[in-house]
Amino acid sequence: RDSCRRALDETISTWETALANSVRFRLEDDPEKADIKLKFQPEVRLQKDPVAGLTTWKRTIRSLNGKVTGISPKTEVLVRTRDPRCRAMSEQAMRQAVEHEFGHVLGLEDSDHMGDLMGQLDLDHPVAGPRDYEILAVKTLRDEAQQVKAAVESKKL
Repeated sequence: RDSCRRALDETISTWETALANSVRFRLEDDPEKADIKLKFQPEVRLQKDPVAGLTTWKRTIRSLNGKVTGISPKTEVLVRTRDPRCRAMSEQAMRQAVEHEFGHVLGLEDSDHMGDLMGQLDLDHPVAGPRDYEILAVKTLRDEAQQVKAAVESKKL
C-alpha cells in the first residue's frame, strides 16, 4: 500500500513540476467528489489483454433551455499491482503506469516509442518521467484549450 501511495505522490510531483505548476492535483478524501478516481488492483485488462493501466472517462453535460450550464468530467484510472507473471510490480513500474495514465488524463495518446512515458511499459526498465516533447504536447494542448475557452466566452458577451 505504501508503494502505491508513493507512486501516486511521485506522479503528482512529476507532472506538476514538469508543467511548472500550471496544473495542480488535489487529493480528495471523498471519492464521490473526486474528478479522477485512482484504483490499484492486482490485474488490469483491456478486453482480454493484460495492461499496466487503463483510463476511462465519463462526462455529464447539464443544460437548461438548450444551453450548457455545466460539464462534470469523471475519470477512472486503474493501475495493476502485479505484473502479468503474477509478481509484485516494482514501485518504479507502478509509478510509470500512474504517470502514463495521468498523461492520458492530460490529453496525451499512446506512443509507439519504447522509452517514452506514453510508450509501452518495460517492466525491467521503467521510464522515470515524461520526455520534453511529451511535456510540450501537454502545454500545447492546454494553451489551445484556453484559446478555445476564451473564444467561446467572448461570444457569450
